[in-house]
Amino acid sequence: MTAAKGGNVKGINILTAFYMAENEYGKLQTPIDYQIASKTKIETDGKTGKERV
Repeated sequence: MTAAKGGNVKGINILTAFYMAENEYGKLQTPIDYQIASKTKIETDGKTGKERV
């Protein structure tokens, strides 16, 4: 999957904070901060038996 609108994309672990405001000219959405999220829990896939982070 190359793009998602309003959803999750597997493999992308970035959390972004936006400033959002609306006035008579329209909507403003500006990113103000981001953080790379790291996974700490290891899971085992039930179908394949492989471990994944």
